[in-house]
Amino acid sequence: MKVVLIKDVKGLGKKNEIKEVADGYGRNFLLPQKLAQVATLKIIDNLKKEQKQKETRQIQEEEKRKKLIDKLKGVNLEIKVPAEKEKLFGSIDKKKIKQLLLEKKQIEIEEKYIQISKPIKEIGEFDVWIDLGKNLKAKIHLTIKK
Repeated sequence: MKVVLIKDVKGLGKKNEIKEVADGYGRNFLLPQKLAQVATLKIIDNLKKEQKQKETRQIQEEEKRKKLIDKLKGVNLEIKVPAEKEKLFGSIDKKKIKQLLLEKKQIEIEEKYIQISKPIKEIGEFDVWIDLGKNLKAKIHLTIKK
């Protein structure tokens, strides 16, 4: 019996996979537990269409990320902040870097992609990495002045 898994089934497969199972296993366990449905031609066609759409979306997302990385390469940000000697009165964190990128370079990026180990609390020059995953990284230069 051919079935399409509705949910992940340990030892059998993941959601939306088509599997050949014993008739008894399918009828007595998978179907009643709503873990699978019988794989009809219509369901298989719909599943293939969904997979193609998903692949297309992934390719488009990858292209958007590559363009974003190209925009970010070589970006220099400069900010003037109140400070006493070399210490800032506040700090520069991921949220502030995101805001600076949007205001000064019109580049919108999620905070989770900005790589700093801890908030910056002193005047100076810093390299900040933007990591979009899948080996897509860019380094931006941040200069903090009094």
